[in-house]
Parts: sequence; structure tokens; C-alpha cells
Amino acid sequence: MQRWIFLYNNYKHMITNTTLHPEHLTENFEFITETQLMDYLKKGRTWIWMQRKAGLLKVYKVGKTNYYLLKEVQQLIYNGAWA
Repeated sequence: MQRWIFLYNNYKHMITNTTLHPEHLTENFEFITETQLMDYLKKGRTWIWMQRKAGLLKVYKVGKTNYYLLKEVQQLIYNGAWA
């Protein structure tokens, strides 16, 4: 239980200190929430779910919150799948 709390707090710290500035998109282990991703790409939850189902995005869950790796979001944008 203590390890889970440590990991949760560590992820939460990383996520709350993350911005969507392009220079941050190349960092290895920065995460954004699903809500931040929806705002950034101007897409809905269904579209994000379809990208996960197609294997283009991987979800990382902490509690009941979905997080996405910024590197994978950058790759999705680069490939043009978000347009």
C-alpha cells in the first residue's frame, strides 16, 4: 500500500508540473490527463478511446484517472492521426 501511495504521489507531481509547450513534448516520462489531452487536441473521449483501441495511444491509469505519455501524443500528432 505504501508503495502505491508513493507511485501515485510521484505521478501526480509529474503530471501537475507538466505543460503542453512543444519543447516539453520530447521529454521521456511526462504525462497528461485525458481531460488535458481532450482540451489540447480538441477531441472527445470517444475519439481518444478509438485511438487506444487502434493501438495508437496507451493509457496509464492511476486510481480512476487516465494519463497519457506526452511522447506518444507527440507521435500521434506527427503521424497526423489527430486531424
